[in-house]
Amino acid sequence: MGRKPVLLLLVLLTACSSIHTDTMDVRVLVSPPEAELLVDGVVRGTGPMTIPLTKWDSHTVLARIGDRTTEAKVRSEMTGDGEVCLVLGFFLILPWFALTSSDFWQLNPQDVVLVVPATPPAPTAVVAP
Repeated sequence: MGRKPVLLLLVLLTACSSIHTDTMDVRVLVSPPEAELLVDGVVRGTGPMTIPLTKWDSHTVLARIGDRTTEAKVRSEMTGDGEVCLVLGFFLILPWFALTSSDFWQLNPQDVVLVVPATPPAPTAVVAP
């Protein structure tokens, strides 16, 4: 095998490397700021924050005050690099191993805005004449 094909193979395999981080920061803005934040059912605190979440899974972010709640879904999606390695995997087996790498996955959206509904007004009594 000549020098150029070997160099090209090394570049392709390096691009599909599997040494990356497993988490991605997702910024959560909440209104009102005293709302309690839960991610996948686990309490993370109150107010706006940046939360590292695993790229492999989709997540549910929930804000609540008492019995009032609102939630958003954060989905795991393949990146453009992951799609390239998927295509290369049809020609070379090794890039497929990179699909298990977290760098070929991303979370969407990266910014979540949650607005907890206001307290509904108390019902008013109607007095019959």
